Amino acid sequence: MILRKRQRVIANAADSGAVEMESTSDVGGGMPMSERTRQVLSIVNESTKWAVSAAAAGFLLWKHNERAAWCILGSIFNSVTGKILKRLINQSRPPLSRKVDPGMPSSHALSLAYFGTYSSLTILLWQGLKPSAVIAAICAQALTAFFAWLRIALGYHTPAQVLVGCAVGNVVAISWLAIGERKVLPAIASPDGALLRVALFLSTTLLVVAFVAYALRKWTQDLPFFDRWRR
Repeated sequence: MILRKRQRVIANAADSGAVEMESTSDVGGGMPMSERTRQVLSIVNESTKWAVSAAAAGFLLWKHNERAAWCILGSIFNSVTGKILKRLINQSRPPLSRKVDPGMPSSHALSLAYFGTYSSLTILLWQGLKPSAVIAAICAQALTAFFAWLRIALGYHTPAQVLVGCAVGNVVAISWLAIGERKVLPAIASPDGALLRVALFLSTTLLVVAFVAYALRKWTQDLPFFDRWRR
């Protein structure tokens, strides 16, 4: 229902001349800006999912310990939570959005808030309130806020969808970190924690592989080359 409704909105807007290429274009909705600015911000926006994925993979490979695995496992739980909420709420994106799937909550904001908050709290947990640690945590939050704002500026989400995504991501990050530090990681470090450690790494590995396969499948569906190849 949402897909058909949004397709009709976009088609009607195109037929009525609502979408025009101008120097201060608002093609696709969002905030008014020049076409050049929109193109640059779109490139930055599209790069976030790959940057976050690469950072998560790099962190896991660099640390390859229980804390890294627990963090990545939480990010997958966070993403699945967002997908479930999207289906349950089933709220459409803003008019003229380039995407037609439900937009509440924003998946980008959800993931960005999770990693931003988790990394900030972890830095402060490990380093304390040292100036360098505080600055790093503030920078992580600032980047999260900027990339989340891009989803509104480019018309992919309403402010409410981004705010809810950030709120859910923050709650999951704080809860997941607390559970890990207070329950799971101490249990793994105990003399009887070998089996739990194996279960943590095995489940994280399997879920990461499944998540990457899903992401690649979804990504190739949006590329014209793969669309022609499938036909």
